[in-house]
Amino acid sequence: MYGKFSVQAPPPRPPPRHIEGWPAGVPQPNEAPVNGINRVVISETNRNPNVHWPSVPIDPAVDRRFHLLASAINIGLEWHETDRGRSVLRRLGREVLAHWARRGYALPQPVDPNTLDRRVNYFLAKMRQAFPSIWISPELRAGSIASTEKFPEGAGLVLDDFRPPQAYCIKVNESIVNSMARNDTEFWRPIGRKEKQADYDQAKAKAFTRHQRFQFIFATAAFHELCHCFIGYLAQSPHENTPKRVTYLDYAQDGGGESGRWAERAFFGGSMEFYIDPQDGLEHIYILEEDEVAWQILPQTIREFISEPRHVTAAPAIASQGVKRSQRISRRFRPLGHNVSPPASIATTRTMMALDAIRTSKRYNLRIQELRMLPRDPRVTLVAVRA
Repeated sequence: MYGKFSVQAPPPRPPPRHIEGWPAGVPQPNEAPVNGINRVVISETNRNPNVHWPSVPIDPAVDRRFHLLASAINIGLEWHETDRGRSVLRRLGREVLAHWARRGYALPQPVDPNTLDRRVNYFLAKMRQAFPSIWISPELRAGSIASTEKFPEGAGLVLDDFRPPQAYCIKVNESIVNSMARNDTEFWRPIGRKEKQADYDQAKAKAFTRHQRFQFIFATAAFHELCHCFIGYLAQSPHENTPKRVTYLDYAQDGGGESGRWAERAFFGGSMEFYIDPQDGLEHIYILEEDEVAWQILPQTIREFISEPRHVTAAPAIASQGVKRSQRISRRFRPLGHNVSPPASIATTRTMMALDAIRTSKRYNLRIQELRMLPRDPRVTLVAVRA
């Protein structure tokens, strides 16, 4: 349907390189990526009754969902890698450490709040070196865009030897991912035999608008879930969650806080909400404030945030007039989804079975050039190199 994508054999292993901000005294990995995202695997729920495993990996050579999700995840990572994003993680870390200290929670290895700058750099570098497994799943709680599950053994949650694939699985909403993929087909189809050029161009323009918004939505989900991963990294345990008081609005649930919503407030200026407006059928992105007034992010700002994620220095520009809750109801806004999920829950037996299969699956290293190009040009395909 889409033509051939670029999947290459692995190149010779490069010599070790220094990662900027690596904690002093901590051994560097044998293969440290300078950019891009390494060791990526994306799977989907298995529906073949003849296959035992709950999930099966998708192939970047034939499945556009791999490309679209990976580019959005890179945006979320790059938001965290800005000065503003790193500052948000440092502040989040200080807040959580202070609550743990007051409660008397003893970390397996103490974390000095004054070292959080290096810890944030280390965490983000390790995420690029080996990203957690991603599962396109129909099993998320209603309305959730993504959620993070921690493996009960906590093997990867070592402060100076953090291994994300051994610590987490990030699930993403299958329905929304498939909507993004269906929209993507619009860029690859020829004009219909009886289709007017104006209608064809209009359809492409609408698809491009939706492409950018889907990239923003999943980038926001990645930004949010990485906050849960960061808290697990600091806790060094799969059984310790964000303190209940570290949250925003009333999103604290299941006995824990909401570090992702806390970080959204600090980075974007409020919690992110996504609605479909029945007037145009498009996905719209809003910032929800404490008074439950939702402020729409301007389309130009969405383009800037996904096209130049490294240059984000301030909260997104919003419309001059907000939309109250009663107005959203009267205008029949339909929630697309949100970034609230159980606070980094322990992986279920089904998830562990799926990850047993994923651990032996092919993983891919993705170059930063195409990751940055795809949000601006939906016909770009990623160069996926076998890890």
